[in-house]
Amino acid sequence: MTVVEQGCRTCDCTRISKTTLRIRSVFLSTQEEGSAWVDCDVHTFKVLDGGWEIQRTFDETPCGAGNLDAFCGTIAYFEAGAVIRDLPGVPEPARELLRECVRGIIQAESYLTTERGYGSLGGYDAAFARMYANQCRFYAYPDDTSPPWSAYIGSYRRTEGLFHRRKAYVIDRQTDDCMRVSGTFCDSFHEIHMDLAFSPAGGQIQTATAQFLRSPGPPCSYCVRHAATLPGKSIATLSKRELGALLGGAEGCAHMVDIAGEMVAAAGRIVAQWP
Repeated sequence: MTVVEQGCRTCDCTRISKTTLRIRSVFLSTQEEGSAWVDCDVHTFKVLDGGWEIQRTFDETPCGAGNLDAFCGTIAYFEAGAVIRDLPGVPEPARELLRECVRGIIQAESYLTTERGYGSLGGYDAAFARMYANQCRFYAYPDDTSPPWSAYIGSYRRTEGLFHRRKAYVIDRQTDDCMRVSGTFCDSFHEIHMDLAFSPAGGQIQTATAQFLRSPGPPCSYCVRHAATLPGKSIATLSKRELGALLGGAEGCAHMVDIAGEMVAAAGRIVAQWP
């Protein structure tokens, strides 16, 4: 076995004052390096400040740094994606880091229910259940054995480090005709491992497996069976949207799609550069 490439993406959401959150995301790999950060209001999630820097790239994307004046005033919540897409002068690697920051803010809300105006933890549970009813298997198919979200995350109410996430992948060469990309998704609430074997010459996925190590309940673990839809597909051409559909759509897991997207993007570059 020979390791060909490895990389990781991090996200940390910290309460730096009574009124302000700071979220930082970093991507670091054999071929790339970059970071972005956002400060936002703890009550409204309105962006107060931010910046980005790209230090290394695998393609012709120029390195550089910039502020996020055009992002200030945006509510860093579900609707922020369209704003990030249209930010002037921000390269795509930095945009993806900003998307990761917003995902972290949304997850950190679990410990900001009072600041966000929810009357109780039960009220927060009910609101999220309605919001995700057609987007997440855990909410689309509630299981009587699964605890409410507020019970799952535990009784300790975090005060500073509200949320942490690490996504990592390793690509290794198994034989002349087979490579493997292994991915891990580990955050404050979930943990997933995934393996894809593929042909470096043609990009065809040969085998695919997934496993949940931590999840809110049995409906999440059900999603691993969707990995069986990937063998035979081209790892070099799969988009994240296509991955989402193959991995179950509304009956799947967004976090599983997330780590699969990181793995497929990295492996796809290897296939594109293959002799």
